[in-house]
Amino acid sequence: MTQAYRWAVASILSLLAVALVWLACQLGFELDVETSATVAALAAALVAAPLTQWAKQGPVKGTAPAPAVGDVRRPPLPGGPPRAVGAALAWNIPSRSAGFTGRDELLTATRDRLRAGRPVAVVALHGLGGVGKTSLAVEYAHRFADEYTVAWWINAEQSGLIGDQLTTLGLATGWVTAASDTETTAGQVLRHLRETERWLIIFDNVEAPEDVVPWLPQGPGHAIITSRNPGWRQVATLVDVDVFDRTESVALLRTLAPELTGTAADRVADAVGDLPLAVAQAAGVIGETAMTADDYLRELAQHGAQVMAEGKPPSYPTTLAATVQISLDRLAVRDPAAVQLLHLCALLAPEPVPMEIFTGAPVGVLSEPLASVAASTMAIRRSLGLLARYGLAKAGPVGPQLHRLTLAIVRDLADPQTSTTARSQVEALLVAAAPGPSHEPTCWPYWARFLPHLLAVDPGASTNPGLQMVAIQAGWYLRGHGDLKTGHDVAEHLYQRWRGRLGPDDPATLQAAHSLADARSQLGHRQAAHDIAEETLRRRRRVLGDDHLDTLSSACTLGLCLYRLGMSAPAVSAPFERARALLADTLSRLRLLFGEDRGLTLGTAHNLALTLGALGRHDEALALHEETVARRRRLLGENHPHTLLSAGDLADELAASGRPAKALELHRDVLARQRRVLGDDHPYTMLSATRTAAVLHHLGRSAEALVLGQETLERRLRVLGPDHVDTRVSARAVSSYLRALGRDRQARENDARFPAGGDGEPEPGPTAAPARNAAGSTPA
Repeated sequence: MTQAYRWAVASILSLLAVALVWLACQLGFELDVETSATVAALAAALVAAPLTQWAKQGPVKGTAPAPAVGDVRRPPLPGGPPRAVGAALAWNIPSRSAGFTGRDELLTATRDRLRAGRPVAVVALHGLGGVGKTSLAVEYAHRFADEYTVAWWINAEQSGLIGDQLTTLGLATGWVTAASDTETTAGQVLRHLRETERWLIIFDNVEAPEDVVPWLPQGPGHAIITSRNPGWRQVATLVDVDVFDRTESVALLRTLAPELTGTAADRVADAVGDLPLAVAQAAGVIGETAMTADDYLRELAQHGAQVMAEGKPPSYPTTLAATVQISLDRLAVRDPAAVQLLHLCALLAPEPVPMEIFTGAPVGVLSEPLASVAASTMAIRRSLGLLARYGLAKAGPVGPQLHRLTLAIVRDLADPQTSTTARSQVEALLVAAAPGPSHEPTCWPYWARFLPHLLAVDPGASTNPGLQMVAIQAGWYLRGHGDLKTGHDVAEHLYQRWRGRLGPDDPATLQAAHSLADARSQLGHRQAAHDIAEETLRRRRRVLGDDHLDTLSSACTLGLCLYRLGMSAPAVSAPFERARALLADTLSRLRLLFGEDRGLTLGTAHNLALTLGALGRHDEALALHEETVARRRRLLGENHPHTLLSAGDLADELAASGRPAKALELHRDVLARQRRVLGDDHPYTMLSATRTAAVLHHLGRSAEALVLGQETLERRLRVLGPDHVDTRVSARAVSSYLRALGRDRQARENDARFPAGGDGEPEPGPTAAPARNAAGSTPA
């Protein structure tokens, strides 16, 4: 047979293969990227096997060598170096995505790990569904194509077809013939790879390590695995693929939907949580429909699953909604308890969920089989592992973490009965797993993990009394932890919701009102704080009686609000006198009913001592402060925030009583302890720093006072903002220190930067006391 005749036959077979693919398209068959690649590879193999045998006969004498018939690799990259043509080259990598953006660090990490592997390097690209693992593998193959003579893509989702696809590689390279069974031919391919250099095999979408381990080649080449399953450490080097960073999300959105402004693209990226598949879908929908970003975001918020079923990118086999649904269906067959766990997590925040919430479930709260599974740490961790294996959640040491779109889709896909049951169970779980006292620093780390999930269920909409009280405590925690603004917003939200839905005299409404009074006071809104505190006390007296603990707690808070109103105009004694009378009566009742060491009793004593000092009754104030500090040290410890706050007020009273040196010593001790316990930016720490600077100035050490005062002013500016009363007090103090040092021009500039005024701001002299955040306003 002549060389020309052989090539004519090859051309005819090639045309037949192309015709078959064209006919399939005409008949309406839609082929995704992976299927198209597989069909193309099989067609190439049909041509390659006989041609490989014919080519072995050599070219006809006097003709140029024919190109290698097994080479189904892609064309060289534009502008790149030419690829060497050999006798056993193969390429079936899917086309790279035109919208691929960023990911340079991941590509570099993948390349470095592969090149470091000896004798064979295996890297597993792991991540949630939709993070772009497949796109990353495709891009890697194209970007480093010139390093490989064989690059072969295997769709490994159905593990039973891996051997067939290895056989196809063997046919394309001429390593095997089509006569043997799959196990034999695939084994022959693996043997050839052991003896061949510069190959890349990609196993895409592997469900579990055991599915692919028998097929992993051994030899001087590279293997990449993409999988949602994180359990690859014993098989491969793991590369975690996470969501885009924001610049990558915005770049892709503006590439695929150029009509989006940078700001609009940023908002869309934030709403979809920078998940690459969701970003691509959003760009597709916005680009195709000319929908505004506002319209898209509104639809996404209201119909997450429906929106995430639209706009499938060409480089992904399914939409995000379909991906989640498929995983849910498979998980339901494998582990129904894991599905129940997922529905509970879907009502919480897209943050790690503490496992204590589930393992501490009271008897009768959870449904079977999850109830039995949650009783065993090992069993529930297995279920959590399956959530990760199916790409529905991350499994970390704290607990499961779902992407925000996965949350939305799972919620939308749930039937009404499932949603109602899950909501009831989640509320009961949160009540049972509530952290300890909100004012106790040892409880704060758990509060930080717990709080996002509490807020995610919107306690303002709940009818569960236990959850309502946990939500009130959350507001106190936030303010005690130093986040005054968020603590205020939580209290305001709860108060408005419950007042409108439950009425102003409902116990939950009154608890929220009490918390809101404290929140407004700490933000410097003194008159507004006084007004709601006064109304709350009036209602509690009528509903609960004068001696109820909640009534006495409201009296303590109103006394503090009156004291702070008095500090706004220290020359007027009426607010101080009202505060003194109210606090003295409240303290007597508390001592009689609940004892000297009750937390609220000590808080009221603390507030009364402040008021006595403001009235000039320094001996009484000093004695009461000393007693309160001693009791708090004994009951709470030296470093408790309430102890330190009382000690700071004692130091202030020492200075007012003519003992500044002793006051400075105590202030410095308190400041050092607060910096260790609370941090430099906590309002209590900044208060101590301001007081310490004032005493330094009083002692004639204005240069030291200025350094500390300026540092504290800048912190208060950043943490509290320029309009907070404490920030303005710091500014006035700094101006005083500057004038004492003869730096009048700088003092005037500082005054101009912070003009006098504001809600309840005093007009301080050189050593004016800052606004005090008394510890007596915490819940009883």
